[in-house]
Amino acid sequence: MTYQSISVRPISGALGAVVDGVDLSEDLDNSTASDVHKALLDHCVIFFRDQHLTPEQQLRLGRRFGMLLARLEGECALSSLARKVRSIAITGPARRRYNNTLRGLSSLPVRVDPM
Repeated sequence: MTYQSISVRPISGALGAVVDGVDLSEDLDNSTASDVHKALLDHCVIFFRDQHLTPEQQLRLGRRFGMLLARLEGECALSSLARKVRSIAITGPARRRYNNTLRGLSSLPVRVDPM
């Protein structure tokens, strides 16, 4: 498994890897985003150490990989959404893998549109 723009170190025989060489607080270029996606597919679970992201940066990063769904605690405006989000799920081609997670939500997911 080769990657052009990141370093990936497996942490067990079955699944999981640590990804280095990327600052997730910055916008990812297409090559880096593709490598991160490939690492996730290759290892099922990936970890990024020493990343410091604001809630807005976390939302931007998530949107890079597809539409976000969020379960909210009570009512909130989009401007304060990041403080209220309890969980985020990926939709799109990967949605089938997350169907069990989505079925377990106690309330309907809310689509998070770009701000």
